[in-house]
Amino acid sequence: MPYLEDDKILLRRGDDSTAIAKNVSAVSMLITEDGAIAGIALEIGTFARWQLLEIADLSQPRRLWARLTSMGVKLRDRSDTIPILQKFLLREARRHRRLLVSREGYHRMPDGNGGVAEFFQIGQQTFGTIQTGVESVVLSPSITSTYEAAGSLSAWQGLIAAGCVGNAIPTAALCAGMSAAVNALTGDANVSTAFVADTTVGKSTTLSIVQSMCQRARPLQTWGATGKGLLAFAAGHPHRPSVIDELGLADSPKDALRLIYAVGDHANRMRDRGDGHLRLDSPIETVLAIGGELALSDFALDAAIRAGSGYAVRTLTIPCDERYGCFSNLQGAGSPEEFAEDRLEAAMASHYGKFWPAFISKLFEDVDRVRRWHHEHFGKIREQLDSKAGGRHKAAVQKRIVKGAATWAFAGRVAVKFGLVPWDTSWPVDAVGQCLAKLFDSMDAGASPAGARIVAAIRRTLETERHRRFVPLLRYDAPAQSGALAGYSHRFRDGTRAFLFLRTVFEQEYFSKFGKQAALAALRNAGFLLPGEHDAPTKEVRLPNTAGEKARFYVIRESILFD
Repeated sequence: MPYLEDDKILLRRGDDSTAIAKNVSAVSMLITEDGAIAGIALEIGTFARWQLLEIADLSQPRRLWARLTSMGVKLRDRSDTIPILQKFLLREARRHRRLLVSREGYHRMPDGNGGVAEFFQIGQQTFGTIQTGVESVVLSPSITSTYEAAGSLSAWQGLIAAGCVGNAIPTAALCAGMSAAVNALTGDANVSTAFVADTTVGKSTTLSIVQSMCQRARPLQTWGATGKGLLAFAAGHPHRPSVIDELGLADSPKDALRLIYAVGDHANRMRDRGDGHLRLDSPIETVLAIGGELALSDFALDAAIRAGSGYAVRTLTIPCDERYGCFSNLQGAGSPEEFAEDRLEAAMASHYGKFWPAFISKLFEDVDRVRRWHHEHFGKIREQLDSKAGGRHKAAVQKRIVKGAATWAFAGRVAVKFGLVPWDTSWPVDAVGQCLAKLFDSMDAGASPAGARIVAAIRRTLETERHRRFVPLLRYDAPAQSGALAGYSHRFRDGTRAFLFLRTVFEQEYFSKFGKQAALAALRNAGFLLPGEHDAPTKEVRLPNTAGEKARFYVIRESILFD
């Protein structure tokens, strides 16, 4: 395994270490404004001069050898030196002294501190490096900002951030979005978030709140784009949140899962082009805020794809089941619609994009302090979150979930300490802890976040419409009393009482919304589906008042009304 020590790249084999390259004291990544890897900066020689290694140099062995030699790097003369360096330089650049490209005005030159060490010219863009303590930050003075902004930061704080007080879900969403930038300094893995909700409970408003930190709150990007388009969209949001709504529009769960893993792993993998050279994909260093009526795990299930625990620890799915959907505190508003639309949405239409420049500037002005806070408080935050979630992080998956949630809470606390959000210091941890408890409750129940909603939807239909849309099976030849017939009530010979749903009705009302496999899995897990022979999802029932005819129904136990 190669590693960097002093001004050498050493290769450890057993107890021995051999230098494969000398005169290299630091390796950093240079990222363009759209999130692509523009090159790798190497600190060369005793005078610590930064020199640029372009991607074209890194991907071609002979060119890499010539370029490193011309920089003054002394290489070990063996055939495996360059293949080892190709992988090591990319890994070292990503994991260690990362150089962040800022848009103009985002990082100020420190007065009498550091100054510009060297400029790099790449095409028409000029990048310069300054030293702020132990962190190197890249300035891009020739790039104009593409961030949209309007209104004022104080208005955003007082109308939008303050509107999250007492509302755990939008608070946790904001904290998750902030973590994209904080993790770049602390080295924590990015953990995305997904909100499962019906269209009328504030889910899109919550996503808009996240987006308003950086840019215009509407419109929201949807999953209707192609898989490659979504990857490009996420890559274009380095170190800030990427908001994507309407998961049900995705063509394939595979595309969604691929994006989740790319974000959670900080980058797409280095690939072999097939001609002996390497192709380096753009890094995906963002945090996703996802919305949909169906959780990705259920969406994948319906397409017969197993999402697995890897998805669960990379994207924490929060059910939006507060008293008012995504909200629990309307702060005096007369209704959830008034709170979401007339207050929050109206405020976001005029005030957006002002938080992020202030947040980024504060982060990089106080790099050392942020890292010290992380060292002092991150472990305590994890313990607090575990306690608020009931002390249930015993399994490895749950431990990783708690750690991921802690990155959100820590980012929110950093924003509080900077005075950028009008919250109590404890509120980010409290809010994230409430959401974490919801997630663990659904995991403990053995149900997906959407599973409870599927059961609740069927229960609601039976509670409100069973006297109108269901008639006893003994009256099979009689028309429904009023409205469209949905099925029959029936008592089987063993005493089991159940509702027999017409297949067309059941599929139209539930499969189309929740997905066939997700709906059936939820009902099976809850014990409410009465299966047919060989565990078939439908059951064959003899029809009365006929010449022995039979029909198949989706049979739901009457106990769904009481359990």
